[in-house]
Amino acid sequence: TQLATGHRHQQDAVLLMSCLHYGEIVDDEATMGLGGYDLDRAAARWQYTVDASIDLARNHHSGENIDTLWVVDLGDNISGTIHDELTITNARTLAEQIVEGAALLAAGVRDLAASFRRVVFVGTVGNHGRFEKKPYFKDKFNTADWVIYKFLETLLADQRNVSFVIPRSPWVTADIRGHEFFFAHGDAIRMFLQFPWYDTARLIAQMTQLLVGQGKKAPRYWGFGHYHNATVSQLAHGEHLFTGSFKGSDEYSLNRLRAGG
Repeated sequence: TQLATGHRHQQDAVLLMSCLHYGEIVDDEATMGLGGYDLDRAAARWQYTVDASIDLARNHHSGENIDTLWVVDLGDNISGTIHDELTITNARTLAEQIVEGAALLAAGVRDLAASFRRVVFVGTVGNHGRFEKKPYFKDKFNTADWVIYKFLETLLADQRNVSFVIPRSPWVTADIRGHEFFFAHGDAIRMFLQFPWYDTARLIAQMTQLLVGQGKKAPRYWGFGHYHNATVSQLAHGEHLFTGSFKGSDEYSLNRLRAGG
């Protein structure tokens, strides 16, 4: 049943997600049980995210009129082949990751569309879906993520209450209920001691200057992924938000960073 719309506080909700890494295998035994991931867990965790989002809106914010759900996917939907070890251990080829990953996302978005009057899907590209190992800047949208979003748009063409924003740029801004948001995967932010606090502040300052200088609004909320650590930090004007990852801890994070995701 669609969520009730008769309450007085009309609002939008934002589901910020990143780093599904569909197709990647994280060996439970190789991580001594501290990590573990496969196709079944990718599907289960995405479904849990969908179900939890519906539950939050229906049962925990039932006094509000949540009109529109923004599903913002910041990329790295697949494991990809940019690292040699992934090519060896992935459960699926690159082509299979794209097709199956799009079908998995489509099923979840269709569930969400049944519970909200309107769903806006926004998709930016990450780094794991690159078709070349070396990073590039021309045609940065030319990744598996962008193909997945276009597949998703086709798969949900008959879902009339779902619309899509699929930019060719590596970032996108959106006006959500009068609040300006900025979304990007986050791979352009430089790490410092495992988390990019300093360069995030620099990016926000520099991008604000660039946007305002071109007559655009200054973003209030900044959404990033890539670093697999969920955190929210207050700014003088708004917040920046980093997502976690669906796969959690893996061999790299545990052995190189000595950290879970």
